[in-house]
This record gives sequence, structure tokens and C-alpha cells, in this order.
Amino acid sequence: MQIKPNNISPNAESGRIVDAVDHIVIADLPCRRCGYNLRTLAEEGHCPECGAPVQHSTRDHILHLAAPDWIRRVSWGLQMILIAAIANCFLYPSVGCFSTISVGLWQAMVVVVAAVDCRGAWWLTEREATLAEDRRLDAARKEVRIATAIVLLCMILLLVFRFLSGALRSNFESLAITVALISQIANLGNWLARLRTFALLARRIPGERISRQLNTIRIGLLIYVTLLVIGMVGAFVSAFGGMRGIQVLLVFVVLPGAVGLIIFVIWTIVCIHRLYVAVDREWATALALLDDEAIENSEVAPTIRAT
Repeated sequence: MQIKPNNISPNAESGRIVDAVDHIVIADLPCRRCGYNLRTLAEEGHCPECGAPVQHSTRDHILHLAAPDWIRRVSWGLQMILIAAIANCFLYPSVGCFSTISVGLWQAMVVVVAAVDCRGAWWLTEREATLAEDRRLDAARKEVRIATAIVLLCMILLLVFRFLSGALRSNFESLAITVALISQIANLGNWLARLRTFALLARRIPGERISRQLNTIRIGLLIYVTLLVIGMVGAFVSAFGGMRGIQVLLVFVVLPGAVGLIIFVIWTIVCIHRLYVAVDREWATALALLDDEAIENSEVAPTIRAT
């Protein structure tokens, strides 16, 4: 009997899928390959329908035991997000280098980078068909997709406003500021959801190193917020000391905020790259296991059918 991947029902009493003593599947669990119900089978055994090892389904939380095609798309998503993040590091600081006429070109480049980032986010958050969805991961994925789509839409609207203001000689400044503000709020929520997605993905990679490395993103964010708060407090205190407002903002707000932002961006890019390398390595491991599994199935499956 075949069941759907999302119909996994842990044992009501223990909450387990596999009995801790007998190592027998005690819940409705679909085979990772064919969907056959593996209940009552030994974890060390094989699926009677297709010959796949049962433990590949009971231990599907390990990334390299997931479907190789899905792992590959996640890897592509991380790669495109990484490319977009690096491109933005050069793109946004260069806005001052563009003349008024070329600002439209700069905005078009921003839209292209946002589209690349959106494509990467879609691959990263693609639902895994062979695994019961974690509610936290499912919520984070939805938030990432919604926020990324809003950011891309806002970038497109800003580009449209730029060209319409020149063609119609109309001022869309107030509307553009509103759209830009919405974009920044959505982008903040987007990265918070991405951090949760990265962390949940890293937990499926054997070893704790990548999870610890991802914590550096939070450390970078904490440093940025801390420096910004210190700068704002310093600006408030020094304002009563007779310093000029612009100097106060520069010394106590702009510089600490810039330093914190640079640290956060660098740490984020480094950690995304490390996660991408780890996921790509898991994909290679999954392919190797698939080849070994195919060889084993050619020997095991005829024996199972014969019995």
C-alpha cells in the first residue's frame, strides 16, 4: 500500500516513527522512493516494493539521504543568493558614480540582481516531496517567498517610476519613497526568514560545524545593532555638549553603523558560501549513495520478489 509523503503519522503514545528497542517502524511512513507504507518493517531491512533501504526513509532528516535533484536545486538557490549578495555589495555603494541620466540604468541593474536573488530564493525554498514538512521550515519558506516577491515588485515599480518621471515629466518622488520604505521593511523580514531557513537546513547536515558557522550571521547582526544603539546614545549625549549636529551624526551614528553593517555583510556572505559548499558536498554524497543503492537493489530486489 502506498501513502502520501505528508501523511506520516508518528505513534500516538511515544511520538516515535521507529521503536527504540526492536527498531521496527511503528508509524505510517512512506518509502522515500516509491511511497510504499513501511509500517512493521525492520529499519535495517528493505522496501518490499522497490528494494530501497528502510533507513533511508526513517533518517530522511539527514540531507544527503534526501532526493539528489532537490538537494541540487537547493544548492543552485544558495549559489544564486550568494551571487546576488556579492553583486549588491558593489551595486549599492556605486550609486553615486552614476549621473542623473544613468540612474535609470543603475535601477535596471538593481532589478536584474533582485530577479536573480528571487530565483535563488525560489529554489532554496522548494518543498521537498519525500519528507513530511516541518511547520517551522514551512512557515519560513512561505515568508521568504512572499518577502522576496515584494522586494522584486518594489524594485520594478521604482524602475517604472524612474522612466515615467522622465517621459511624463511628472514627480513620483513621494510614491517612490513609500515603495522604497516598503521594500526595506520586506527585505528585513526576508533576511530574518532566510536566517531561519539556513539554520534549519544546516541541522540536516552531519556535524555541528556548519551550524556554529551560521551563528556568526547572528553575531554580525548583534554587533551591527549594538554599534548602532551605542552611536545613537552617544549622539544624544554629545548633542548637549555643543558639538554640531552633523559631526555628532557622523562620529556616533554613521561611522559605527557603517562598521557594523560591513561586518554583518561580510559574515553573511562567508556563511552563505560555507553553507553552499556543504550542501553541494551533500549532493555529491547523495549521488554516490544512489549509485551504491542501485547496485544493491539489483541484487536485493530479485531475492525479495522471490520470497
